[in-house]
Amino acid sequence: MNFPHPLLASGLTVLDTPGHAALSAEPELMMHRIPDAAAVVFMVAADTGITAGDEALWKEYVAPVAGLEGTCFVALNKIDTLREGSKPESKVLEAIDGQVRATAEALGVPPMRVFALSALQGLAAKTTNDRDGLIRSRLYRLEQALAKGMVHQRRVDHVAVVTAESRTIFSEARALIESRLGFAREQFHELTMLQGKNQKLVETLARKATVERTRLDKARTEMVGLRGVTNRHADELAKLLNPNAAREAGMQARSAVLNTRFSGGIGQVLDTFFGKVRGDLERAIVVIGEVQAMMTEAKRKFATDYGMLVETGPEFATERFLIELDRLEEYAERDFKSATSLLTRGRKTLGSLFFDTVALKVIYVFEIADREVRAWMASFIRPLDAQLISFQEQTNARIEGMGRIQNAETDLVVRLGELQALMTEVESQRAQCDAHQEKLRELLTVERHSLA
Repeated sequence: MNFPHPLLASGLTVLDTPGHAALSAEPELMMHRIPDAAAVVFMVAADTGITAGDEALWKEYVAPVAGLEGTCFVALNKIDTLREGSKPESKVLEAIDGQVRATAEALGVPPMRVFALSALQGLAAKTTNDRDGLIRSRLYRLEQALAKGMVHQRRVDHVAVVTAESRTIFSEARALIESRLGFAREQFHELTMLQGKNQKLVETLARKATVERTRLDKARTEMVGLRGVTNRHADELAKLLNPNAAREAGMQARSAVLNTRFSGGIGQVLDTFFGKVRGDLERAIVVIGEVQAMMTEAKRKFATDYGMLVETGPEFATERFLIELDRLEEYAERDFKSATSLLTRGRKTLGSLFFDTVALKVIYVFEIADREVRAWMASFIRPLDAQLISFQEQTNARIEGMGRIQNAETDLVVRLGELQALMTEVESQRAQCDAHQEKLRELLTVERHSLA
């Protein structure tokens, strides 16, 4: 039955998993569909209450999935059966509340996440446009919770991404602004001291500008060397975290499973596959550690030698990838290494299931790691390049300014005026940057949604 609904027309997909048997026979549902779902509705019946099968299904397939707290709902269906006979409404409501509390306690969820309803009454009310019947069915309460929960969770996800990206951008912009402002103030102070002073002091400051040129050339040379080392590390990480290499390993494992005649051979295939991907991931983690050490030393050196305050993000977290790999290997050992797995499913089915449920998830881990490592390394080089360009502009401006004022007092006054205007402009930019950051912070403030 396809009930016409604008959400379905817009692309919403509803996946019905008919109980424990379907999830056991199709583990890709548990590995991919349930964790990736925008919302999960767990159905239980009010006329029978929570059964042993319901509890097993919940504990094995739903409860272990992280991040479902805000978008997982329990539908206590068939409350219309509690109204049968001549029970007074107060007794019916009391029975419904008791079932809600018992269901919440059995599943370990807050009672407000359990929605008592009658799907039968709700469908009848919708097809006949019976508003009173829809209210009695209580179906609208679950619909409202789903709409609010999914939309709010999507907003929370977007806020997290935008906040992470904007934090880096504002940090880089603020560092550049402070660098420009510090340069302008320093040069303004130096040139103010020249007013009414002798030529010897002017020559001293001119020599200082020449020294700055030498420091700039040295900084450029060190930047070239640093970029070369970074590129070598980036190339090595790209090979180690290449999702296509992980996919090829998964394809080879699937082919090996198809050619395995005994269940013991399947275990060897899985061990070889996980040994390969784990080795690549562990080597990548070692390289990432080397890159982090290099970044720390480069940040210290450029700050000490050239006054460049490089804003770098937090250290790259790597343990999460190994934890996910451990989880996948544990699942593969439980579901594919058993003595009966080959007998009950067959080689072709086992090979396909392994690739669809385990190998694809491993490939996804490598895709995430590869993408995040690239972005993390770029976030270090990009602000350093910007600081070097700013340092070059400041040095050139210092040398040009000293050349203009060496023989003319009027040029000194003009240059001081230019620096004063520059300081005013940069201070205005700093104020605008702070205002934009504060406005964005207000726009990205999202309160945790409550169904109470």
